[in-house]
Amino acid sequence: MLFLASEALQFVDQFAKRKSQLIGGFGLLVLGYLAAFTSPMHNLDYQTYQAQYVITAGQPAGAWKFERGYSYLSVLFYKLGLSYQTFRTFLCLMAIIVLYMGVRRFTTNTPLFVGIYGATVFLLDATQLRNFIMLSFVILAISFLQEKNVKNYLIATFIILLSAQFHSLGYLFLLVVVLRLMSFNFLYKYALWLVGAVVGVIMMINVVGVQRISKLVGRVLALVSSRANIGAKLASQYGNGSILIRYVAVGVSSIAAFLLIWFLYKVVATSQDKKLINQFQLIYTVVLMSMLTLPTLSLADDYSRIPRSIFLVVIIGIAIYYEHQHEFKVPRMSSLINLLIFLVCAMNGFSHLYMWGTYFRGSLLYLIKLA
Repeated sequence: MLFLASEALQFVDQFAKRKSQLIGGFGLLVLGYLAAFTSPMHNLDYQTYQAQYVITAGQPAGAWKFERGYSYLSVLFYKLGLSYQTFRTFLCLMAIIVLYMGVRRFTTNTPLFVGIYGATVFLLDATQLRNFIMLSFVILAISFLQEKNVKNYLIATFIILLSAQFHSLGYLFLLVVVLRLMSFNFLYKYALWLVGAVVGVIMMINVVGVQRISKLVGRVLALVSSRANIGAKLASQYGNGSILIRYVAVGVSSIAAFLLIWFLYKVVATSQDKKLINQFQLIYTVVLMSMLTLPTLSLADDYSRIPRSIFLVVIIGIAIYYEHQHEFKVPRMSSLINLLIFLVCAMNGFSHLYMWGTYFRGSLLYLIKLA
């Protein structure tokens, strides 16, 4: 019941005049607790991580299954005589602290972020621990891109490279840094051309074949990834799954991205606050990145991690919007925007929780300790 009570508290706090950082911090700690102490019997990845905790300690670095950052920490904790549960608890606490730092650099409305995150895609991150850690560092990195200067670009790049030492997908978010270097007007002007190019790439994937594309991507990533078996991983896990689910995911992500791009442009166009404009232009850039990565969903279900990760930046944007709602001159459109935000959250939450299969959906009550 702790999860339900915490979630209710986050949303109730939205009716308060001043948002409580204690409530938001408490909510994140609850999520961290659930991720750390999830049941080994009902967490899809827990037993694999637990087994590798022992195996990795007896292997040379070149044979490690997971990325070097994660593996080095794993070996350190094992040699200190600490259990996997202690190691997992440390990682979850680290991820929660880093995530809180990143969100707070954007907004004081942390309760709304925690509430939406917990109600939508958090339980996937509670299962996929390395992805959770990577994503926390990515959010912190992106927060430095609110202001455009060389120092912030370097800090963001360093943190993203650090995130990739826990999950190689982190490298992909270097694309956010590249897009942020471009002007907002340029990105908005050529957004439709970008969408056309993405559709062309999806068609090309279907012509060339998933396996060929996966092997090519695997060879490229093998040159930069700290994970020894990245090529084999891409060829197997990242080259399979339900074709129907893939295209449902492409469709849902496309609709959500279009709605968000329209919403973000309206917000930017009606704001006079330079800081808010910078924040929403950055979020627009990240959402545009989600459009660029849509072709990956044609390869395998597992690439849904990308739009799922980007969705956290969208949640931050929602929290910022409601924190400063009185500053946007959209009174006639406020109801429409509220409906849009609800639809985007519902679509992302349902599609991601659904597409990971029957076994995962059956574990949800166990993950929040209601069963």
